[in-house]
Amino acid sequence: MGNCNGYNSRCGFVTATRDTKAVEKLNQYASILKQEREVAEPFKGRLKLSDVLINTTIPQIFGGFIDPNNMEACALGAIHLEGGGHRNSCQPDWRMIEDNYDLYHEEIDQRVDCIKCKNNDSLGAMIYHMNDVHEMTNKQIGKWLRKYGL
Repeated sequence: MGNCNGYNSRCGFVTATRDTKAVEKLNQYASILKQEREVAEPFKGRLKLSDVLINTTIPQIFGGFIDPNNMEACALGAIHLEGGGHRNSCQPDWRMIEDNYDLYHEEIDQRVDCIKCKNNDSLGAMIYHMNDVHEMTNKQIGKWLRKYGL
C-alpha cells in the first residue's frame, strides 16, 4: 500500500502556525456559516461529510490515505472517493470536496478539539488525527462531524 508523504497544510496534515486573532476570526466566521446553514434550505444534491462517513461501504484503513489495489481508504480517503475523487490520489482534493459536499472552505479550516485527547487543530486535520491516532471508525467520525452541522 502506498502512502504519500507530501501532505501540505491545506490538507491539514501539517499544522500551520496561526496567530490567535486569525484563528478566532476564522472560528467566528465558521460559526456564522453554521447558524446560516441551520435556518437556510439545505443544498439539494450536495453530500454531507457526516452522512458519507456513516454510510460508506469503503473498507477503512489506518496509516494510509487510499490503497488503490484493495479499494480501502482512511476517513479522508473515503470522503475523497465518495465525492468523486480519483482512487490513485495521495491526498484529498479539497476543491472537488468543497464543490460536491455541503461544505465551505472556512469550515474545513476551523479549529476544533479532539474528543479523545483534546488536541486542537483544523477540522480537516482532526479527521486525519481521529482516523490514524485514535483509530476511530468512519461511523464514529461521522457522528462527531454532525455536531458541526457537517
